[in-house]
Amino acid sequence: MYTYRSVQNSRYCFVHNAKKQNFLEDAEYQVLSTWFDYSEKNLDIDLDLIVYLKTTPQVVWDRMAKRGRAEESEVPLEYLQQVHDSYENWLSAPNVGCEVLTIDADRNLGCVKDDLQRYTYKILGGNHTN
Repeated sequence: MYTYRSVQNSRYCFVHNAKKQNFLEDAEYQVLSTWFDYSEKNLDIDLDLIVYLKTTPQVVWDRMAKRGRAEESEVPLEYLQQVHDSYENWLSAPNVGCEVLTIDADRNLGCVKDDLQRYTYKILGGNHTN
């Protein structure tokens, strides 16, 4: 399974959250915002679909603990809640700019894979079979 990120989710979720939590100074935030605005104006970075694998912070935290990866071991549940809230705010806004396909990823991996398979035509933008 692949995870794709976008410039938009970086800005509206991670950069926004970093600023809100005072991990970024005003000048740093302004540089990042200016870079995004420039990119949006001068590059084709529009999204045509967002696939949101919606997972509650507790489930994410439990899965991270189960994986036992060193780089994930210090991530607090509070941070996952903050990022989740940023995603919820961004993706529920009327000006997201594209369709949002929400898949309940709290369920087991098989169910999530079934949903992704069911929406392959939307995700890949045409008639695709495996």
